[in-house]
Amino acid sequence: MNRRVWRIVLGLTLFAAFAMVALNLGRRGSLESMLDPSRFAMENLPELLQRIRNFDRVITREGHKVLEVSAKEASYFKNDRAVQVVGPKVIFYEKGEASGQVSAERGKLYLDGTEVRTVEVLGTVLFELGRLRLTADNLSYDRTANRIMVKGSARIEAAELTLSGTDLNIDMIGRSGVMNGNVHMVVSATPGGAG
Repeated sequence: MNRRVWRIVLGLTLFAAFAMVALNLGRRGSLESMLDPSRFAMENLPELLQRIRNFDRVITREGHKVLEVSAKEASYFKNDRAVQVVGPKVIFYEKGEASGQVSAERGKLYLDGTEVRTVEVLGTVLFELGRLRLTADNLSYDRTANRIMVKGSARIEAAELTLSGTDLNIDMIGRSGVMNGNVHMVVSATPGGAG
C-alpha cells in the first residue's frame, strides 16, 4: 500500500474512534460536565494509598503467638490517616493459647504516625476475653484513654451473669464499666443458665 492509502485508513480509524467517544459522551452527559473539576471536589474522593485483600498476620514475642490479625480487605487512605477494614478479626494469645478475640463486619483504625490511636468496629461486633463475651452493633476503643465504648445496645455474658442495656463505657485501667440505660441483669446459679 502506498502512503495515500495509509493516510486514508488512519483517518477513517481516527474518525471511527472519535465517533465512538462522542457517542459515549452523549450517553453520559456533556464533556464539560465530565471534566469539570468541581464535580470531583464535590465527591471528595479520598486518596487510596494501599489495599490488601484476604490477609492473615501472626505477631509473636519470644517464640510465642501474641496476636493474630486477619481481614477480608484493608484499605489505607492518606487524607484521613485511617485504615478501613472489611471483616476484621483479632485473636489474642496468652502463653501460646487463644485467650480472646474481637470480630466485626467492618471497621476503621485511626493512626497517629505508625501507632493506632482509635479503633471503631461496626456490625455484629463480638468481643471475647476469657469467660467474658460482649456483643454489640458497634464498639470503639480509645487507646489514649484506654476505654471501650458502645453506643446503642450491648450484651455482656460472663460465668453466672448476663447484662444487657445501652451506652456501655468500660475503663480498661480501672477495670470498671458503666451501662447508662435500659439495664437488665440476670444472675444464675448455673453458668450460662437463666434465672
